[in-house]
Amino acid sequence: SRSQHLPARRSSRGASKFGGSRSDLGAHFSFSPDDYLRGEAWLPFLGMRLEAQRHAFDVYTTLRRRGWQLGDLLAAALLHDVAKGRLHVLHRVAWVLTGALSVRFRGWLALSTPLGVWLGLRVNQLHAEAGAQQVEQGGGSPELVRLIRDHYRDAPHDALLCALQQADDQN
Repeated sequence: SRSQHLPARRSSRGASKFGGSRSDLGAHFSFSPDDYLRGEAWLPFLGMRLEAQRHAFDVYTTLRRRGWQLGDLLAAALLHDVAKGRLHVLHRVAWVLTGALSVRFRGWLALSTPLGVWLGLRVNQLHAEAGAQQVEQGGGSPELVRLIRDHYRDAPHDALLCALQQADDQN
């Protein structure tokens, strides 16, 4: 199963993180954080909701299964949604439904209305740029920052970005 290396779902909000330390994560994931995230670049991952951490790990695992070993790409898999923060599943539903109506309408709602904030649309709309800035401030490499910043941009001739996007879409 995709989540065989992940801990069971926890019920209390405070227990939803993996103990808050890098060493705790090693017990739950089959990789060492130090292999791909250096310095404070790892800290944003710890603040993500458990579901977001699981998604990030699934994206990472998909890339590894496809033979990717480049550290910046694997780090981007783990951190590409870091600025989504504490969004809930209902925010994701709002994102998908408003996008099904119209991507342009969703963008207007996200950036121009209080409803966009309430529905979590603004965070979703801006998370790639905000995450890139967060990781850059934490010492992420220029390539890692670029992959996070561009993970929604159309770049058919960028093999790394395409690999990240395909793995993200699959998971």
